[in-house]
Amino acid sequence: MKVVVLEDSEVDMLVIKQEINRCSYPFLVYDTESKDDYEKLVLDKKPDLIISDYVLPEYSGFNAFHFAKEHAPQAKFVFVTGALSFELAKETILGGASAFLLKESFQQLHNVINEVMQAKQNRKLSSNLNYVKSYLQTVNKEGEEVRKQCEAMMNQIRKNSNKRAGE
Repeated sequence: MKVVVLEDSEVDMLVIKQEINRCSYPFLVYDTESKDDYEKLVLDKKPDLIISDYVLPEYSGFNAFHFAKEHAPQAKFVFVTGALSFELAKETILGGASAFLLKESFQQLHNVINEVMQAKQNRKLSSNLNYVKSYLQTVNKEGEEVRKQCEAMMNQIRKNSNKRAGE
């Protein structure tokens, strides 16, 4: 799985990478601190997960989130920030972000990532199961039609055999 990390602090970037390495999922990590590199990575790599600081010098995490929603809707998006604001957290989650984590809780990031990715896999499995169920229902209906046609042919053969026997 691929993850893009947008973070301007080298120390925070190292901590994020350590937490990613603690995850249950193997990730290929692409990191950047610039808007242009971030947008190129999102477009080129089609990440499964994006982790972004909310406050950046040249680009806001909120803008990064909206770019991802438009260009990589398959990606789960996790905000990390040092700024504590209930309104900020509410705004991001209601806007469609997968998670919001304070940097003081970085040691929980791997758990958050595991939960987000497990939920994504569960939705994919559910979608696949629904597809299989629909396919089997179609096959069953078609099989029922074939059975009815065979039964009708057998009845016609019996009628024809009975007519010949009576002649």
